[in-house]
Amino acid sequence: MSLQQAITHYIARKEDFESSQARAEEIRVQLLPAAEQGIANARETKSQAEQTLRSAKTSTEVQQASSALRDAEQAFKDAVQLRDNLDSDLKSWDMQRHRHQNDLQTAKRRMFELKRLEMLDAFTLTAEQLEQLENIIAAQSAASGSPRNGYADPVAEKYGDMEGAQKPQLADALLSEMVASVP
Repeated sequence: MSLQQAITHYIARKEDFESSQARAEEIRVQLLPAAEQGIANARETKSQAEQTLRSAKTSTEVQQASSALRDAEQAFKDAVQLRDNLDSDLKSWDMQRHRHQNDLQTAKRRMFELKRLEMLDAFTLTAEQLEQLENIIAAQSAASGSPRNGYADPVAEKYGDMEGAQKPQLADALLSEMVASVP
């Protein structure tokens, strides 16, 4: 997978996650309360239709009231079904949220790994700089009696370690740069 493909994949996973999360929030905040209100309204309409049927005095009134009651009962069933469907969607999202988050994190890690490899490939030291760094490491090993030979030790000794807050800031900047690179 190329870096560009990884970025596109990450963006797609992020949009999918955000869209699903927004839909779940819409269900939770707007649609479920509206469905519950629809059930209450349908229940009241059904109750009124039952009362009208009980008080009908002619066969025409009975037919009209019966028809209105059937319609009210169907509207009530539809309202309950809508609420049940929304509730099911919300429960499904809650169960799948972890998988969505894992997919997003995996895509993000893959994208950053490919970016790291790209930057590492572009990073070069001249032969003289590399030789000087290796000599510093050899001298440090000889002075300390330790066989440790990490390239980072002399760099950290001379320039210090990166500040903790700087890493997330740089990662955020890289993320913005990568996402902006996709047309």
